[in-house]
Amino acid sequence: MLNMMIDEKLIAQQAKKLKLSVEDKDLERAVADVMTKNNLTRKELEEALAQEGKSITAYKQQILRPQLLRMRVLNVMVRSRVSVTGDEIKALYQQNLRALGVETKVRARHIFVAVPEGASRSE
Repeated sequence: MLNMMIDEKLIAQQAKKLKLSVEDKDLERAVADVMTKNNLTRKELEEALAQEGKSITAYKQQILRPQLLRMRVLNVMVRSRVSVTGDEIKALYQQNLRALGVETKVRARHIFVAVPEGASRSE
């Protein structure tokens, strides 16, 4: 628990340093995502949270806001250091295909041949 609290404080400090924040509209979007992923209505989500002793407001402030802030800080800190080229992606894809023993197969369903206009059936 202590480590989690320390992590949260460090993330908050880094977010402040990077001038990152989580707005209310971001929280609403996150709540909408949770409802969509779990196939819940807002009322059902509120009822589920009530069973856990939480309100929707507490859920947003205590759970969603820290999660979103953590993701934003990590995205800024990590993405600025990671660079992947298209060639690297292709090479890794090909390497994984070979590792899995997958062969590339192509099937021709239709073969079209150009025939001069007015050609006979035998041509």
